Amino acid sequence: MASRSHGYMYSTKYSSSFEIGYFKKKILWNKKIGSRDFNTELFINTTPENDIYHIPKLLCDVLNYLHENFNLINELREVDPAKTRLGNNPNTIWIYNMKIDNDLPETARDIEYIYRYVRKFIEKYFDNTTIEYLNKDPDIPVYFFIWYFTTPDVFNINMCGKNKYCEWESILLKRIPVCVAQNVNNILHKKNNYESDDEGNNLLKLEKDKNIEVNNINVLIKSVHPTCYLDERNHNNYKMKLLQCMTRDTEFYVGAENSKKLHGLYEKYVYIINKINIEKIEKIENTEDTFWKQCGTPPPSPPKLERQSADCLMNSKICYGCINKQPNQLAHMDEGGCMYYSSDEDEFECF
Repeated sequence: MASRSHGYMYSTKYSSSFEIGYFKKKILWNKKIGSRDFNTELFINTTPENDIYHIPKLLCDVLNYLHENFNLINELREVDPAKTRLGNNPNTIWIYNMKIDNDLPETARDIEYIYRYVRKFIEKYFDNTTIEYLNKDPDIPVYFFIWYFTTPDVFNINMCGKNKYCEWESILLKRIPVCVAQNVNNILHKKNNYESDDEGNNLLKLEKDKNIEVNNINVLIKSVHPTCYLDERNHNNYKMKLLQCMTRDTEFYVGAENSKKLHGLYEKYVYIINKINIEKIEKIENTEDTFWKQCGTPPPSPPKLERQSADCLMNSKICYGCINKQPNQLAHMDEGGCMYYSSDEDEFECF
């Protein structure tokens, strides 16, 4: 078993051959389906020596018992409440992220999730002797768990009674559920400082439209990559991240079909942003025109600023006339005054 120092126990050892091992077991187990219905057992008269069929037999018995006597989704959730999520559909649960084109774990971290979950499931519902037997080959329980819940017509949670067929649906979600705020309408209708209370304000409507497109883009991307963070406020980084989501063989590629949808949403977003910028420029120009209409014609040139000399400013602090605000010019011409003139100083400067 791999060391825990890097945070991965199973994926380091098993990830390279995980798909090969799974599909080999899947071929064998698919032969057991045949023309059976949901009330027919898949694995009969198995022995511990033949673990490929005996381990699925043990797990099947427990899962069928839970389904018949309890709420299976709740029981699966209680195995690891901190690492699982319930879907909007009450018959669905998320345990790990799946690949786009199949039901296998997407990343090394997702492989860790499913191995840990199955190990906890075994520890909860089996005795010590059976746990030791099941853990001799931890791959088989994991392979079976994925196959059992993702293969059509093997397990159907909608089967409520014998001879009653309901449409099959997988209980395992491919992606971690995206939580959308219930008051999203309030978020989308939030007003900025420059927006008026007039419902007919075109800028307000464009801002709402932009927020809707941003929300649609986020929901689409996070339905595939829940950990992908997009900050619309930094337009350059936002554009680069969206480009990465639409480019094959990148970390956050969303697939060919979703890329087309994402490209269409981004075009709408850019179109709205351009209209918002035009509206803002027109709003500023209209504001300037309104100001001068109210205040009169703007001056042909800016007013001149008259500055006092440095000596005058310094002398005004000790000038008797300035201190007492005397209008008489003579009051400012005494010694120390701001208009004081000394012939001695003149002669010294000329010397």
